[in-house]
Amino acid sequence: MKTSSKIKCLNGLFFIFIITILIGFLYQFFEPSPYKSWGVSDFLINYQGGFVRRGLLGEILFFLTRHFGWDIVWVIKIISAVCCIAVCAYFTKEFLRKGYTWYILPLCFFCGGPLMGFSWIRKDFMMLGIFISIFLIYHHKSLPSLLKFILVNLLSLFMILSHEVFAFFFLPVFFIVLFAAYKETGRSILTAFGRSFLFLLPCIVAFLVVLANHGNMETAQAIWESWHVLTNKEMEPLQWNNSITAIGWDSVWAFTHHYKSNFFIADHGILSFFSWIITFPIVYYIAINALAVFKKNPEIYTENNRTILSSLIFFQFVCLLPLFTILSVDMIRIFFYLIASSFAMFLIVPGHSLEVVFPAKFTGYIAKINKGLDEIVRPTKATISMLMLIICIPPYSFVLYFTATSSVIYRVLVFFSQIFIFILKPFGLPYEFDPPFLFAD
Repeated sequence: MKTSSKIKCLNGLFFIFIITILIGFLYQFFEPSPYKSWGVSDFLINYQGGFVRRGLLGEILFFLTRHFGWDIVWVIKIISAVCCIAVCAYFTKEFLRKGYTWYILPLCFFCGGPLMGFSWIRKDFMMLGIFISIFLIYHHKSLPSLLKFILVNLLSLFMILSHEVFAFFFLPVFFIVLFAAYKETGRSILTAFGRSFLFLLPCIVAFLVVLANHGNMETAQAIWESWHVLTNKEMEPLQWNNSITAIGWDSVWAFTHHYKSNFFIADHGILSFFSWIITFPIVYYIAINALAVFKKNPEIYTENNRTILSSLIFFQFVCLLPLFTILSVDMIRIFFYLIASSFAMFLIVPGHSLEVVFPAKFTGYIAKINKGLDEIVRPTKATISMLMLIICIPPYSFVLYFTATSSVIYRVLVFFSQIFIFILKPFGLPYEFDPPFLFAD
């Protein structure tokens, strides 16, 4: 196939993929969302049952709803949509500004992202938006140091008190960036460590406080009742499978449940553990090589750039290990935190600053790993394109069904299938089909 034909084919697949994403986005926006859904209930956690993790944003929404009579579900959808669009717009703008190809754009907010087969009506895009804002503020040259300290901590405190997961992919990496910056000014290791720690002390304290106040079922029940009383809705029983109830789960049970689900569920005889150890290397391989194989200018993405991005992904992976193992089963969301936060830092933090963040031995090992992968599978446009089409990151633990139905090629095939079903439905279909996803009655 000629190069021009390949480009046209890639453009066509990419366009169809974006269309399926937009349709899914609009479908979720206008689809009725009950209070008990995971996405909406995530925003409803408040302090009406006492101080508890994830409660700050919910308490603010509770206050505004009580005084202004807002429809809380639509408020949550609008907040989520604005954050989602803002994050997507930022990545698009930065990639185009730096001259990166648009084929890599999905890696930042689609590959493992909430838009890929998972609800975007969560706090995920808000967390990433604040993550980006903090790094932009810190690296803004004209802002005074004191103002940076205040703004960074205010934004961080708000997000940590609204969702503690933010601390896992923000605090460690921002700490090492601070540490490297202080060391570059000639300060000793001990002084740089102390100043970095003091800079983030309010956030560290807040994180420890929310961990100590993880909640219980009495707190969850009080939160559930507070919203029913406020909105004058008929009281429904609090079910176990929503975000409000999740804050009351017993810690030992939750750790055990997540660990078993992530590694030891056997679906069609295949343990989720094997899907897990296959998926991360593939995602890593795509993420570090896509910019290289699609680059138009040799200077856009050098081998040094690849080592820096690889180091960020490895570091963030280690920071997110508690979520990957015992704290969550939402794989598609955790991969989103991993890849999107790494790319955000790669785009925002100056290259010379990133080069001194990690020890030379660490980046040397990363470079060797990358070369070893290159020898196994040489990165080419064809290889990366194929992997991006078939890579499967499930919304929940690596159950075979969820995994198989989360790829780009699956979404493209569903798109065409639903069009045919929609066209042929008035003429009668020879077989019974599940209700169409894109054109549901």
